[in-house]
Amino acid sequence: MNISHFVAAAISLFAFASAVVLLLRYRNWRIGFLAAATAVVAAFLLGQYSGDLISGDWRWSMGGGRDDFMRVTVSALALFAVVFLERLIARQMKAERELELPRYGVDQAALATLWIGRDGHILDANEWACKCLGLSKPELLARRAHEIDTSIGAARWSGHWAKLKKARSVSYESQFKTASGKPFSVDVTATYLKFADEEYCLVFARDITMRKQLEANLRTARDVAEAANRAKSEFLANMSHELRTPLNAIIGFSEVLALESFGPIGSRRYKTYAENIQRSGVLLLGIINGILDLSKAESGKLTLNEASVPLDGVVQDCAQMFEHKMREKDIRLVKTLPDAAVVLRADPQLVTQILVNLMSNAVKFTEPGGTVQLIGGRREDGGCSIAIVDSGIGIAQDDLPKVMEPFVQIETAFTRKNEGTGLGLPLVKRMAALHGANFHIASEPGVGTAVMVDFPPERTEAIERDEIAYRDAA
Repeated sequence: MNISHFVAAAISLFAFASAVVLLLRYRNWRIGFLAAATAVVAAFLLGQYSGDLISGDWRWSMGGGRDDFMRVTVSALALFAVVFLERLIARQMKAERELELPRYGVDQAALATLWIGRDGHILDANEWACKCLGLSKPELLARRAHEIDTSIGAARWSGHWAKLKKARSVSYESQFKTASGKPFSVDVTATYLKFADEEYCLVFARDITMRKQLEANLRTARDVAEAANRAKSEFLANMSHELRTPLNAIIGFSEVLALESFGPIGSRRYKTYAENIQRSGVLLLGIINGILDLSKAESGKLTLNEASVPLDGVVQDCAQMFEHKMREKDIRLVKTLPDAAVVLRADPQLVTQILVNLMSNAVKFTEPGGTVQLIGGRREDGGCSIAIVDSGIGIAQDDLPKVMEPFVQIETAFTRKNEGTGLGLPLVKRMAALHGANFHIASEPGVGTAVMVDFPPERTEAIERDEIAYRDAA
């Protein structure tokens, strides 16, 4: 046996074994083909000296000539082919595995993904798209875009494509149609792409059926709540109106009795009872009026009867209303008015009620010896502001949002001693809003409260006081 036979056989056997190992490792048909090829080479070379091995004719020599050289060369090439192809196939399979993960992620994502050609044919789709539409992949790829997207008709596809090509990406809400013809809402993002001189549309569609259902439920709940609120406001308005008529009679007759207008009524106790009835009636009437005004504001029935309202005049009137009460409580009033006369274009009755409500709170929650400031004037932007600042008990920061809610009063030892319904501030805020004015409140416990109403420039004008006197005379 020539040594070249042995070397060739060893190389061929190694190549064959390597191919088999690669086949078991990668389980790929290309490796199997390579293993079969190397096996054929190894069998051919082994056949050349199989007789020598069987007969026991072992001739170890470096000779052998041309045939020996060919045997070794072919075996070496077979081994080289195995190594080269193994690396090439390993690199390709690694690239394929790297692509498998993104593809798997796209298939499993809860987002329908569609590749659409320029003619509207669906070229590819992920598993989620098939699941949402109730179609197999071959069935889906046999359809066109307008067959599943109800917002795109067959006749409008060219226009849709032109719009997409120009914008590069568009987002819109639409409805997709399942295999059974049932529509469902989707949020669509379509992107124009060009690859290898071919034009494509990449579509991502998210099922928003649940979101649409929630929105519909919220709208229904809102409509029901608004209807209930309107019914409540109308009921309160009607009841308040029905209650005011007999209540006015109670107040009027109790006042006649208390004043003894038609002569003495005998026992002093009866007069005291009549005074209590009259005082309670006035309080109850104030509550009913507040409820009526608030219900009107909430139902949109509170309207403006606009006129020219001199700021200093309404401030002076308000101060006079509370002069007696402030004197009784030993509260000092400080008025600050602008040098130039300021006239508001507003509803006189509502402006007066705004000031009365704010002054009532300031006087009510300011202890004896305190101060209430009534300030009015123009701002740099041309608007007008009215502010009432007191040195009363104040309100904690956490409680400020609460006091703006109807019928809410912050419970303290001081407030328990004072009557009220908690309607003043909410009503002032709504009346200010009707005039386009902003409402601000700042407070600190133990220091006091400042409330400001800012009327816009279009509702404010400054004129000479002589002109006001002329207008009043006219």
